[in-house]
Amino acid sequence: MKNNALNRQILEMSTLLALAESSELYVIQAWDVFGEAYLRSTDMGPYG
Repeated sequence: MKNNALNRQILEMSTLLALAESSELYVIQAWDVFGEAYLRSTDMGPYG
């Protein structure tokens, strides 16, 4: 839950900064898929 609060605070602060500077804000997302390494190491996955 701490990470969610920190993430929200970062987004809020960066949004306010972008508005204050009349600039664009780009938000990206990065995540890991559970079992990705297994899928990559077998013929089960699309990259196998």
